[in-house]
Amino acid sequence: GIAGGMTFAEDALRRMAQALGLAAKRVLALPDELAAQPPDSAVRLAFRPARAAVPASGAPALIQGSVQAVPCVAGQPIYTLMAQVANRGAETRGIRVVLSGPAVEEGLLAPEAIRFIRIGKTPDGMPGQEVLDSPVEAAAGGLAATLPAAVLP
Repeated sequence: GIAGGMTFAEDALRRMAQALGLAAKRVLALPDELAAQPPDSAVRLAFRPARAAVPASGAPALIQGSVQAVPCVAGQPIYTLMAQVANRGAETRGIRVVLSGPAVEEGLLAPEAIRFIRIGKTPDGMPGQEVLDSPVEAAAGGLAATLPAAVLP
C-alpha cells in the first residue's frame, strides 16, 4: 500500500473501494506490488516494443477520404466543393488536379480555382495548415489545376 502513513487520498480511496465492493488493499496497492502479487482475476497483457515508422516508398498512393454532400439549387452557383485525400505512398511535391465527366462537359461544373489545404504541423511543431490556390484551365478531357508547391507527406 501507500507507505508513510495516511495521505489525503487514502481515506477517499478506502471509501470508494467500500462503495464499489472492492478490496481496499487492491485499491491502495502500488503498481509494482500488484505486478509481484496479481489477484487471481488479473489479466496480464504483454506489449511488443513499438517499431520505428518505416518511410513509405514507391509512388504516391492517394486514397479518398470522406465525401461532402453539397445542397444546391439548379441554376445557382456552388461556391465550394471539397475532396479529401490522404497519401499512403511516398511523399511527393506538386500535384495536378483534373476534373472531368458529364458535369464538366456540359458546363454544369465550371470552377474558377482549386484550393489545396494541407492540415498538419507547422515547422515549429504547432498545428497549422498550408493553403495554396491555382486557377483552373482547359485541359485534355476536362479542366485542370497545377499546384507545384503542394506537398503530400
